[in-house]
Amino acid sequence: MRARARVAMWSAAVAALTLLFSGASAYAAQDTKRNTHPYFVDDGPYDFAWRVAHSRALAAVAAARGDVASEARHDAMACLFETLITNDPRLASASCESMRRLGTRLGLIDVQLAVDGIRAELALKFLNFPAAEPLLASLIARAGDVDPASPDARPLLRARVEHGVALAAMARYNEAAIEFARAREAAQRAQDLVVLGSADTWDCWSLMNQGETRRAHEACDRARPGLAQTQDMYYDLDLTYVDATLRMEDGDFASAMAGFRHAAVLAERMGGALLGPIARTQVVAALIGQRRLDDARASLEGINHDLAAGRFFMGLVPQIEYQWGTLERLSDHPADALRHFIAASQSTEHVTSLWGFRGTAWARRTLGDFPGARSALEEAIRRVETARIGVTGASARATIAREHAGLYSDLISVRWQIDGPAAAAAALEIAEAGRARALLDAMASAQVAGAAAPTLRAADVQATLGAGDVLVEYVSAEDRLLAITVTRDHIGFTALPGAGTAQTLARRVDFFESLVQEADEAAIAPAARRLEQDVLAPALTGAPATARTLIVAADGPLQRMPWDALGGSPRGLDRWDIVTIPSSSVLARRVRRASPSAAALVVAAPANADGFGTLPAARAEAAAVRRRIGGEVDELSGTAATPERLAALRPERFALLHFASHAVVDAALPMRSALILAPGDPRSAGADGRWSAGDIYGSTLSADLVVLSACATAAGAQTPGEGVMSLSRAFLSAGAGATIATLWNVPDAPGPVFADVLYRELAGGESLAAAAADARRELRRRGAPPRAWAAYVLTGNPHARIGVTPRIDPWRVGARAAAGLSFVSLLAGLSMALTRIRWRFAWPAPVLSAVILAVAAAGLQLRTSMSPGWDVGSLADRGVPQAAFAPAVEQGSVTWSPVSGADEHLVEVFDADGRPLGFPTASTAPFVAPAEAVRGWVRVEARQRGQRLARSPLTRLP
Repeated sequence: MRARARVAMWSAAVAALTLLFSGASAYAAQDTKRNTHPYFVDDGPYDFAWRVAHSRALAAVAAARGDVASEARHDAMACLFETLITNDPRLASASCESMRRLGTRLGLIDVQLAVDGIRAELALKFLNFPAAEPLLASLIARAGDVDPASPDARPLLRARVEHGVALAAMARYNEAAIEFARAREAAQRAQDLVVLGSADTWDCWSLMNQGETRRAHEACDRARPGLAQTQDMYYDLDLTYVDATLRMEDGDFASAMAGFRHAAVLAERMGGALLGPIARTQVVAALIGQRRLDDARASLEGINHDLAAGRFFMGLVPQIEYQWGTLERLSDHPADALRHFIAASQSTEHVTSLWGFRGTAWARRTLGDFPGARSALEEAIRRVETARIGVTGASARATIAREHAGLYSDLISVRWQIDGPAAAAAALEIAEAGRARALLDAMASAQVAGAAAPTLRAADVQATLGAGDVLVEYVSAEDRLLAITVTRDHIGFTALPGAGTAQTLARRVDFFESLVQEADEAAIAPAARRLEQDVLAPALTGAPATARTLIVAADGPLQRMPWDALGGSPRGLDRWDIVTIPSSSVLARRVRRASPSAAALVVAAPANADGFGTLPAARAEAAAVRRRIGGEVDELSGTAATPERLAALRPERFALLHFASHAVVDAALPMRSALILAPGDPRSAGADGRWSAGDIYGSTLSADLVVLSACATAAGAQTPGEGVMSLSRAFLSAGAGATIATLWNVPDAPGPVFADVLYRELAGGESLAAAAADARRELRRRGAPPRAWAAYVLTGNPHARIGVTPRIDPWRVGARAAAGLSFVSLLAGLSMALTRIRWRFAWPAPVLSAVILAVAAAGLQLRTSMSPGWDVGSLADRGVPQAAFAPAVEQGSVTWSPVSGADEHLVEVFDADGRPLGFPTASTAPFVAPAEAVRGWVRVEARQRGQRLARSPLTRLP
């Protein structure tokens, strides 16, 4: 009975709600071509003032005959039309509230529902989403028993879409996605293509606000076919507007501006629908994006004129203020920009408010008001954290972090300007709040599904460090590089002015990375020494003399730095056991993984598909692992090393995973980066032999260590706030305790030596940091160039004792026995000589036997330590790709052969210490190097439409 009563109540309200959501009413029965708008109620090109007057007249007639109920209903209709023409929210809201009270007093459920719907529409019209959301939620809840496929339920479907829009506008993205999905499902059952397209269109808008551009494009693509079938004007308007916004997000400002102008024209044809004024404000944004500042100013002045004349929706004022603020910022008028940004920050719409606070912080900082900038940045960060709570997907959280990572570094920079070194602990906590949050969330989710990782206090980070540890966490702001140095007993905070701006530092690191890959130790020494003086040495001032382990949490371009190669003599590798981490919080997140049930899995020398060369040293690398590790060691190699066989062995069982294979890195689509295994069954997902980053992220591992002895497994796209989207990161996210990966393409010859020393030291009880550093030192000692030993980087817990046991080696046992016998024989011979005891043999005999046994012991010991690829120095060039072209230098004049297809060539010049001399210069050969570039370096980059085609190696200037 109760359910039937609720259905009857809803059915009684259908007439009023249909007017509200679809525009159908007794007044428009003659017009069968009316269009409906799924977001804002707008009755099209009709005379709303006449409708208000007509409804009031009908209400007066009903009052004259004493029909209070009819009077209330006609007044409700008048109220609806008033909301569509008024720009005074107080007047319209008062009218609606009086009608609702009357409906409640008379017990008119349909009037109550209609007026609640009107109030929701009124709130949406003025972009008051916090007011609209509960009203729409209430309408949906009270209509909960209505069959979505019923013809009477169309208002419910539209209400769901509008509710999703309101939720997304307040950054409650998860709830919005659920509402859009429900509307989509119900619209499919009802075969309502307009509502279906509306749900996809505004889902696209929501995804775009989260930074999920790829998924947003997919949603818009789903929405387009319905428009072709329905030819609905409002559908066309919504999709045109959202598609233009998406194009602007992609940086295609010309197409975006054309789309916004078309949306404004459509809205004008339909009597001034709200998206028309919104589109006009977005046209301004597109003009600003194209740096057409005069045109943008003229457009804004026209909008201001319409606002003053009452022809523009007041709810758009915050967005307009933000556009004014951006324009004044680009015009270098910070005081004027501040006024506009403050107004924009008061918006109830999440995105506008957030960017308003960001603009406010910039203006106050530019004007020297650092406390005011701090307050604005803290408020903006609170809104970012609110948005992160509103989503559960790792990808969505990562995109939010990427979009707003600069807020955290800006706040740290402001704290430095206000408090200096005294802000050390606060700076560390701010940095951790904005760093690698998606990775930390994934680690937290390994213990509690869907959990988000809380940020740590400074004391928690200190508690994770050992007595010999120094942690340096870098913060790369636009105008400076800052370093936070942490030990168990102290936190320091310092600026590094020698590093230069973020742009300069990026070029220096890029140069040094190339130099390490191309030159020998003598050639890299000046640049290595200068970088250490500017970036590392000031941060280590005051570090304990006994400290041995350096833990680096890099930021910005420093994430590509080969830290072991820094310094002159000694190098960083000589002084420190260096470990990199994406965030200090990683050290404190002791993920409780399942205990491994097997020792090690080695995947070596897969039978690769066409296009990948053989790896002759990979099998020797696998042999080195087997030789050093006791316990169960499974191996996949050749044609057996397929993704299917790997999955069948269940990688989650192993304490150690070691891959010696090829790898590919896709910086544009990081999830497509992959380890190259053997091709699998053509009918299976592993037919191409690739174990992709996307597959790895979806895995659950319990390995203490994953070694990725393949090309560039620590490289990838740099995501602000999150770090490098590499294969190494994928394994950390899947549950690995630590990874050893490579910064660039490496030859395979050093692999067996590195693996042999690494596992020898681990089996002997060394910490992971010490074992990895010893392996790099051994490569260097044996003559490998910097590009071989500096490529290997350890990421994770430096003090992990990897659970591997040494393999009993009979050669090693023999060596120790021979050494012991030689020592005993030597003692015996010396004793005989000293005591002049005349035994059967003269005293030199034991000494001679001791020498023979010692030589045998040394030979056996050498046999146990040798591995294939011993002379790595002579083999290190294998597999290193050659540059496409190289410049020639003669007396400071640089010439080169143009690259086919390039429309420009940029010349970069660096001094002898690796510091950039000016910006890259577009030039044709010959190029004359500046005088200060003596003994410096030059390289040429060929570009086509701004994209790199080829880059030459670095060439020494005379």
